[in-house]
Amino acid sequence: METKKGLIKLLNMAKKAEGVRIFLGSENELFRNTGCSSIISPYMNSKGQIIGAVGVIGPSHINYARIVPMVDHTAKTVGHFIQGRMSKFRKT
Repeated sequence: METKKGLIKLLNMAKKAEGVRIFLGSENELFRNTGCSSIISPYMNSKGQIIGAVGVIGPSHINYARIVPMVDHTAKTVGHFIQGRMSKFRKT
């Protein structure tokens, strides 16, 4: 994660998701020997295009039952906020 290349690779993997993606350290070369995992969910604009992602990086034994819904809700909220802001921007 210290390089831009690693972050872009992680975001590209999340981009293929229709919702929350969980990347366990042992399954992901970015976190393979770190004992970490990541929970990422993309957010979209009004055209359904992915324009960003929200996520959490933490230990592999993180409380998934609590974190997954929080990441999902946050990504949906950001997406709705951006859609609302863009529609207001187009009206002016």
